Amino acid sequence: MGLGKFYGIGVGPGESDLLTIKGKKIINAVDVVFAPQARLTTYSMAASIVKPHMDDPKKIVLLEYPMTRETPILREFWNRAAHQILEPLNQGKNVAYLTLGDPFTFSTYYYTMRLMKELLPGLDVTTIPGISSFSAMASFLNMCLVEGKQKLAVVPVEEDVEPLRPVLNDFDCVVMLKVGKKLGKVLRLLKDVDLLKYGVMASYIGTPKERIVLDLTALTEEESGYMTTIIVKKPSEGEGDLSET
Repeated sequence: MGLGKFYGIGVGPGESDLLTIKGKKIINAVDVVFAPQARLTTYSMAASIVKPHMDDPKKIVLLEYPMTRETPILREFWNRAAHQILEPLNQGKNVAYLTLGDPFTFSTYYYTMRLMKELLPGLDVTTIPGISSFSAMASFLNMCLVEGKQKLAVVPVEEDVEPLRPVLNDFDCVVMLKVGKKLGKVLRLLKDVDLLKYGVMASYIGTPKERIVLDLTALTEEESGYMTTIIVKKPSEGEGDLSET
C-alpha cells in the first residue's frame, strides 16, 4: 500500500465563504480532515469555517495545540500531531490539515508539516493558500495597505512592544497581529509616537464575534481577543486621519 497525499489548506480569517474553491474541493475529496483546536476546549474555529462546505463533517479529527509560545511545550504537541496525521497517511489515505488564515503566515502548519517531512521523507505535500486576516480586514474597510513605493511590515506583537517603535518609524503601513492582551501597551506606544490617530483595529472579521474600531483614541481597554489585528497606515499626501473617514 502506498502513502497517502497530504494537503495543507488555509481556510481564511473566519468567514466561511472566504474558503477557496480549491480548498473546498480538496476537503471533500480527502479521507480525513485534521483541524487544530486550543488545548482544553472542544471548539475548532478552522473546523467551524469549513463544515458548511463539507459533504461529510464527521471525517474531521481535532488536534490539540496549546496556547503558548514555550518552544519545548510546542514541540511536544507538534510531534504528537505529526504522528497522529501520519497514521492514516501510512494507510494510504489522503489527508487535509486546516489552518486559519494562510498556511505560511505565522501558522503552526509549517512546523507540523516540516516535522512530518522529517519523519516521512517521501511524503507528497500540497499546500493551498488562504486569505490572511489583514487582507480581509483591509478589504472590509476598503483600505489600501501600500501603493507605489510604500513599505509594508507585518509583525506579531510580543510582550515587549518596544521593538515595534523602529518598525512604526520606518514603514508606511504596519500590520500588528496577535494583539490580544498587549492591547494597552500597543495603544500607549502608538500614542507616544503620535500614530494612534492613524490606526484601526479589527477582531474576528466575518464572524459573529466581529468587532471593528476605527478610532483608537477612544479605546480604554487593556486587552482584546486573541485574533485582533491593528493596522497603522501613515497618510499619503492629501489623505486625512482614518478616524475621520
